[in-house]
Amino acid sequence: MIFRMVRMWAIFSFAALSAWAQPVTFKLQNDVPGGKRPSLAISAIDRVTELELSLVRNDGLKVLERAVALNPGATIVLSIGDGAAGRAHYQGSLKLVSAAAGPWAYDLTFDTLVRGEIKVTYRRDHLDLDGKVLEFQLSRPAGRAELKVIGDDGQSLGHGAAVFSGEPAGTWLRLPWQADHSGTVMTLELHAVGRDGLATNVRLVPWSVEIPHEEVNFPSGIAAIESSERPKLDAALARIAVAVAKAEPFVRCHLFIAGHTDTVGTRESNQHLSIARARAIALYFRQQGIKIPISYEGFGEDRLKVKTADETDERQNRRADYLLSADEPLVPGSVVKWKAVQ
Repeated sequence: MIFRMVRMWAIFSFAALSAWAQPVTFKLQNDVPGGKRPSLAISAIDRVTELELSLVRNDGLKVLERAVALNPGATIVLSIGDGAAGRAHYQGSLKLVSAAAGPWAYDLTFDTLVRGEIKVTYRRDHLDLDGKVLEFQLSRPAGRAELKVIGDDGQSLGHGAAVFSGEPAGTWLRLPWQADHSGTVMTLELHAVGRDGLATNVRLVPWSVEIPHEEVNFPSGIAAIESSERPKLDAALARIAVAVAKAEPFVRCHLFIAGHTDTVGTRESNQHLSIARARAIALYFRQQGIKIPISYEGFGEDRLKVKTADETDERQNRRADYLLSADEPLVPGSVVKWKAVQ
């Protein structure tokens, strides 16, 4: 007599028509964490000998496990597969010899799931907030993804979904979304599923906001902040405090100060001057009681707000940017080493 195991996604016991008519019972552990292998526990009702489990996985992998004998009441656990993460389908048979009834054979058909790890890779330069498109990578062939966009008031701003075609691991996957409401994007909640069914939930934080402010005027070639300029920094400090209070329920804020100069002087001297001025502003904010992380960097005359010829005194280029962000700001074409203020 031959029996077939039905497809299920839980631990289950297999029983034949009646206890006296079958030599064994089964329990399949087919949903296991990463690093474990699915298994089939076989418990003897009668004494059995020459037990053999023979299976073929959907990718062609063959499984062959044997046991010499089982006395009534004894249980043996046979491992299935190689522990590779993902879903799999098995077909095969269990053959044995019963002391009471002679040779028996069971057809087996079942699915397994090994819950391996699936990772998401994301870079800020692969997010187009204006175009409403997120690009990300998976560590496994891609299946599908869903996206929820959250604003700085905690409400949903939009949603998106995409079905993929098994693109290889490391492929940049494109996921557009539709806007439900307007607002500042604070976080992206991504649910990504590999082609094999493994899934992960990731919270991405692309939020950043530039703090409007009046520029501090420094004496030529000097990085010290004059007392007459401090009210400008105090006004900016108040705006920073408001923005941080609004964002803190959702993200851990970080303040970045970027210094810039005009083209008067050498490139090297302007680079050093921009760093020194950015540091002076960052230190002032820290001394006034800002508790969040503060970092600074200088860009000299490399990123002019107003394009000018060399040795041009242009006030708009002598400036600093104050940026609140959850992550380090990306500066296209530059490898930036932000310096932390303690």
